[in-house]
Amino acid sequence: MINDKKPEKVILDFSYLKDQKPIQNRIEETGIVCVSTINCFYEEVEAEQVLYVTDDPIKAKKLKAIDAAVLIYLHEGNREQSFSGNRYFIEGFDDVD
Repeated sequence: MINDKKPEKVILDFSYLKDQKPIQNRIEETGIVCVSTINCFYEEVEAEQVLYVTDDPIKAKKLKAIDAAVLIYLHEGNREQSFSGNRYFIEGFDDVD
């Protein structure tokens, strides 16, 4: 669940974004552990303060079903996808701190 605390770990799990390294680097600059993964392993949701960032509506739905904190990354490659039922979205990481 998303709360006001800074996450201890961010897990990036993108299906539509070709290069996630710049986003991973930007998040790591803030001092947060950031893991980039091709296939998301959802058992880590048990860990406190884990934030999942995805651009895939199917993965977002699965994460929401297990009450994980999930942030949807919107970009040109996934604008046509439906993310109904999700509450938190971001379009860039430049102002993340």
